[in-house]
Amino acid sequence: MNRILVFMYCVHTVTVAGLPDKIYWTIKDLPSCPLINGGSIKLFCNTSAVGLQKATWMKQSDVILHNGFSFTPDKYIGKDINDGSFLTIMNTTESDFNSSYTCLSDVHSYEDVLMANSSNFICMPQNTNITWTIIGRNVSVQLKLERFFPVPKCRTMFGGYMLKMTQQESVHLQNGFYHGTLNITSKSAHDLCGGNLTVVCLFGSVYPDTIETKILQNCYGN
Repeated sequence: MNRILVFMYCVHTVTVAGLPDKIYWTIKDLPSCPLINGGSIKLFCNTSAVGLQKATWMKQSDVILHNGFSFTPDKYIGKDINDGSFLTIMNTTESDFNSSYTCLSDVHSYEDVLMANSSNFICMPQNTNITWTIIGRNVSVQLKLERFFPVPKCRTMFGGYMLKMTQQESVHLQNGFYHGTLNITSKSAHDLCGGNLTVVCLFGSVYPDTIETKILQNCYGN
């Protein structure tokens, strides 16, 4: 199954003309580790400055929650408390990000965009095909990957040590995702026997993924 990980943050705000920002929404209970696709995101609209706890939530121009009532209960649920309103977005997918969300209370409104980009949006390859070529102490690995983002930085490990390597990429962007081939060339300072070769790819700056491990024969062929 394809895995997508994301970090979220908010950008610009929009208010009703002539009125200050008296209400606002923020992300609540965001875990410190990446959020895995299919999880839940909780937003909170703070209405304490206007003395109201009821709020309406919109995604783009569509009303998704009104005074705690969800128009799509399998996707959005809400809860009103003394100083505002919660919106929980369930079963998250790519379509939940890079979209604006607005909370409204009385004549006040606040809009932010739930952003995802190359530094916080990670999509693991949907399909992976790997070819190994080992000649002496030289290792060449060809990775054919489908539907991934961003382009990872990969390395070859032998016995827990990273080999000196170069990476060449031949990829194209299609519908927001990359497809293509990575060629990784490595050289070991030791004979390649009696251990494991592992290809590890780093997606973004925080999420390493082991693509494949190859078990080598021992040095004496036993």
